[in-house]
Amino acid sequence: MKKLSLFAVLSYCFFFFSPLCAKEVPSPEFIVFVHSYNDAPICIKNFESLVHQTYKYVYIYYFDDGSTDNTYDLIKNYVLEHHLAHKCKVERVDTHGGFLQSLVHFFQHNKIPPNRIIALMDGADHFNDSSVFTQLSNVYAKDSIWLTYGNYKTEPFTSSSFCHDYPASVKKSCSFRSYMWLGAPLRTFYAKLFQLIKPEDFRYKGTIFPNAGEMALLFPMFEMASNGHIYFESLPFYVINTANPFSEIKSNRSSFKTYERYIRSLPPYLPLEAPLFPPPVS
Repeated sequence: MKKLSLFAVLSYCFFFFSPLCAKEVPSPEFIVFVHSYNDAPICIKNFESLVHQTYKYVYIYYFDDGSTDNTYDLIKNYVLEHHLAHKCKVERVDTHGGFLQSLVHFFQHNKIPPNRIIALMDGADHFNDSSVFTQLSNVYAKDSIWLTYGNYKTEPFTSSSFCHDYPASVKKSCSFRSYMWLGAPLRTFYAKLFQLIKPEDFRYKGTIFPNAGEMALLFPMFEMASNGHIYFESLPFYVINTANPFSEIKSNRSSFKTYERYIRSLPPYLPLEAPLFPPPVS
């Protein structure tokens, strides 16, 4: 038998064991759910801050929640003029239902893979950085992270952000509902967490919460992810439009407080065991 040269042996080992030939780890994929209502004056600024993101694996789902202005037409025309149909979908309903009802509609009418990362955005807000999802992809590249929330800036009326990481004691005791609300944008999470929430926990007296929906959504997620799977992003790359007259907390503060009390009174979800996506059984 002909002996292999040392060079041939080393070349063989390099080819089969080089990281370049190792199986590629899939990049995190994001779906940005934009909830919009009467945002015509600001919707293009919002939308452009999304389409100018440099990260490749971002799909935009723009949901017009019964606007009475021309928001839907502005966004639909922008998509057509800039040939963006491959990376976004624009939908509208005739009757305004609120953020949570719109998100439930999104999940009910689309087959969302459980490993897609959902990012929530209001149609009146925008990003001040084009690398938001590049940064988040690095966070989610760690298998331990299932959910993120963060810091923000405000325009045109500036106000201080109240956001910080939930204390370790709150996470350990799963006592998010009795602690001050910190679940500020940008909020992102694996779709599977949404799919594990009981539908009745989105409802008050049979109706999906017309406001305070972020609490009904995130409290169960914080609880399920409390065992080391939550990430707080301190960089304020999300900008809230404080001039928006249609924000849910502004629209009816009295009902907001009623729904908040009810949501906080519900029993907590149990923390989930890792991994969130167990490997298939061979």
